[in-house]
Amino acid sequence: MYKRKVRSSLGKLLQSYRKAHGLRQVELVKKTGLRQPAVCRMERGKTLPRLDSLASFVTACGGELTLTIKSPRFVGSLNVTRDGL
Repeated sequence: MYKRKVRSSLGKLLQSYRKAHGLRQVELVKKTGLRQPAVCRMERGKTLPRLDSLASFVTACGGELTLTIKSPRFVGSLNVTRDGL
């Protein structure tokens, strides 16, 4: 159940992000090198994207992906931009 909610929420977020940047799926595919069926599955919440695919998706729209890991004993983050880490 938890994974399904994560996939669904992330899919909606990715679709909204792409649309906010005025891109159709086919345009995103050209910019990222991802396959159109994979983008469709991500946006529909059918699969969780690999981190590199997620970074490609976000940076293709000019954005930056930030991954933050938090626990009571640790806080760390990683920023991914078009230029890499």
